[in-house]
Amino acid sequence: MAITPKQYAEALLAGTQEIAEKDYDKVINNLIEILKTNNDLSLFEKIITEFETLSASAHHSAKITSAGPINVDKDILTSLNKIAGEKLTTENEIDESFYDYYGGWCSDFLPKGYEKNLSVDRDN
Repeated sequence: MAITPKQYAEALLAGTQEIAEKDYDKVINNLIEILKTNNDLSLFEKIITEFETLSASAHHSAKITSAGPINVDKDILTSLNKIAGEKLTTENEIDESFYDYYGGWCSDFLPKGYEKNLSVDRDN
């Protein structure tokens, strides 16, 4: 199955977010070598276009992962905007395994009867 320009761009974006800006050239060189190996060098311009689109949207949103649905209140959003230095939109990703790990782990420290406060309504 062929790798699409968007998939290459997503990998490039992830790679550049993990390293110092001074090492971006190394990431680009590695990308070019991978494109050569996969005989996909002709996709380079499309990959860069996709990368620019993804990069622009990535800088304006914040993903908040939680055990269940949450409402991001105004104070949290204001704090996120201040940290980012720009106005962000938020997206809530639900990962119930957070509850399974942290909820179970935290309940070990609570007095009997308090565990019910950690319950997650998994139907909503």
